[in-house]
Amino acid sequence: MTAHDDAPQPPEQALPTHFAAAGGLVRPLSLLALLTVVAAAVPFSLSRPGLLPGMLARRIPSLPGFGLGITTSSLLLAACGLIACLFMVLARRREMTARSAGLSRRRPIAGWPQTLIILVGAAAAVAAVVGDWPHQTTASALGGISGFTVASVMLLLATPWLLAERMIAAMATQRLPEAPDLANLLFLPVACLSVQAVLMVASSMGGDLLYWGRLALSVVLLAISAELCLRMLASRFLPPPDSAAARAPIGSVVAGLARGRALSPAAMASTVRSQFGMDFSRSWALHFIRASAAPVALLMLAFCWFLTGVTRVDLNERAAYERLGTVATVLKPGLHLLLPWPFGAVRHVAFGVINSELISTGDQAAAPDVVDRSTAEGDAPASANRLWDSEQPTDVSYIIASSEQGRQSFQTVSASARVLYRIGLEDDDARAALYHEADPAALVHALAGRLFAQYFASRTLPSVLGESQSVIADEVRTQLRQALEQLGSGIDIVAVTIEAIHPPAGAASAYRNVQAAEIEATTSIAAERGRAQTTRSVAQRDAHSATDDATAAAAETVSGAQVDLTGIIADDRPYRTASRPFLLERYFADVTAALADAPLEIVDHRLAGASLPTIDLRPPGMSLDASERHSGQQEKTP
Repeated sequence: MTAHDDAPQPPEQALPTHFAAAGGLVRPLSLLALLTVVAAAVPFSLSRPGLLPGMLARRIPSLPGFGLGITTSSLLLAACGLIACLFMVLARRREMTARSAGLSRRRPIAGWPQTLIILVGAAAAVAAVVGDWPHQTTASALGGISGFTVASVMLLLATPWLLAERMIAAMATQRLPEAPDLANLLFLPVACLSVQAVLMVASSMGGDLLYWGRLALSVVLLAISAELCLRMLASRFLPPPDSAAARAPIGSVVAGLARGRALSPAAMASTVRSQFGMDFSRSWALHFIRASAAPVALLMLAFCWFLTGVTRVDLNERAAYERLGTVATVLKPGLHLLLPWPFGAVRHVAFGVINSELISTGDQAAAPDVVDRSTAEGDAPASANRLWDSEQPTDVSYIIASSEQGRQSFQTVSASARVLYRIGLEDDDARAALYHEADPAALVHALAGRLFAQYFASRTLPSVLGESQSVIADEVRTQLRQALEQLGSGIDIVAVTIEAIHPPAGAASAYRNVQAAEIEATTSIAAERGRAQTTRSVAQRDAHSATDDATAAAAETVSGAQVDLTGIIADDRPYRTASRPFLLERYFADVTAALADAPLEIVDHRLAGASLPTIDLRPPGMSLDASERHSGQQEKTP
């Protein structure tokens, strides 16, 4: 070896078979990628008419509820996988051409172009899904288009990608190593269009799964897009693979699960072997599990069959135990060990549970009761509205006897009643309820309705409206209990409650007017009777007062006469005894009484001579003036 000789070169290894087959895959992958990109652009443009030219946008109608975002996203993901595989196939063909020309080996293009394509395609798929996020849509919101027509169009559009997926899936990995991953991505448009077609048919038939199905598809597409982006970004931080081992980064676990092929045991074992380097085919534990699976399964089945004989009876239940088709006993609440099925069977029945049955007609009997959520401080519930002019859903109309102008007739009355019942507490009642009656609620409803109809038919409207509701309820309850006892149903009637009895809503106004007129007449009669009673009472009072006054005046006159008589008698006796002193004394008494207010001077007639007093009979003023004049004259005299 001389200095000018070339350094020894390591022998070049032969390229794998997928390099030799790369030349024949460029054309079909290119056409399929172009078709997928164009197909993805069509629903994307239809979902956003503003991106189209003016005249074309006006000609394209609005397409609500067609899931265009889901279709666009699935086609974009399939286009990403096709373009990434096309780049890898072109790189392998260039590598093969360089080897044939004796040039140095070059690395396939598996770098930034593929990274950008996958990131941009995944981002566009996410934007398509988010921009057309599913909302509540029904078949009536499709602009008059039949759901079967839309489903047929969707299935027709899914046909090309179904054929492409079958073609790629049938391709050997020696020819295209990315064939399984690419088949998973090509299956996405097929799955999305097919699922949407099925949902459209179900929605047109009255189902309401369209929204939830599209929501699930949207979530799956978002998960696949996120996985592709994360895998692409993670591959940038790993050492570059060898030229022969380079693959297009389009693998997706979520897409494989959506396709269903990744769930098979062989596929899972292959994935674990390739991804984690673990081969479970040589595991003794798996061999042991495989060998003992059948005995363990049989033992578990036998144990489960034995557990069918273990029965639990709740506290509010009883159970009739049937052993070999014959009722053996009635089980109390608790845990019981019996013969397994089919040798023993248990039929449960309520124990002390009170049921409520609304007496109504038609579909109202099957309608569930509205839960009353009202509070003491809040507004009253709608069930509390018992005005006659409002029709209640629980009211039942009954025919009631009537009499008009001496002729028999009939009227109708509306009533709302409810029956509270339970299965009897004795074991015989439980057996009767289980084996004598198929539907206790229907039996109670039918008997109570018949008894109410009989009761109202035998009475008139005024008597029913004037009767206490508790009396009516007690009478119907007694008759209903007797009827159930005659049938041997084992049903115990707890109570019968009547919520309202009133005329029908249509006749409520007329009946109210009749009642108002009757009340007005009764009020007028009562007022006149009160006025007459008042006049009578006033007259009686005046007569009684006049009688009392006359009686009092007469009594006073008689009393005065009696007093005068008593005085005369009292004066007559002294006069007869001593007339002159009596008369003198009476004279002095009269004088004293007459001169009670005048000043008196008593002069004794026995006085005489100088001791005789001088009596001045002049008025008091005259005596004073005379004395003053006399004193004045004395002063003037010298």
